[in-house]
Amino acid sequence: MATKKRPPRAVENKTSVTTPEVPLAEPTTPIVLPEEHGVLDIGGYEVEVGNLQRVMFPDLGLTKRDVLQYYVDVAPALVPHLRDRPVVMVRWLSGIGEKSFYNKRAPKKT
Repeated sequence: MATKKRPPRAVENKTSVTTPEVPLAEPTTPIVLPEEHGVLDIGGYEVEVGNLQRVMFPDLGLTKRDVLQYYVDVAPALVPHLRDRPVVMVRWLSGIGEKSFYNKRAPKKT
């Protein structure tokens, strides 16, 4: 029994995705923190950070402070795309080359 191939059906795009216009960010000033621990004031929220000298990416020599600075720099472009979306973080307590775990439940003050 031979089957007849149907031509592909045209699919209507029922959802429209709009990308918010985000101005290019000017380079930010470096994060000013004590050597190891501190509190960042970001948009009126206090974010406690620690172990800022920990090397997170050994091949590049990047520390936790460098990673935080990167997130502060890209936040104006990144945050609009993350709004109202669930977030799962992969965490490495001892650096990128060590054992990781998923952090699925954010603390209440997040």
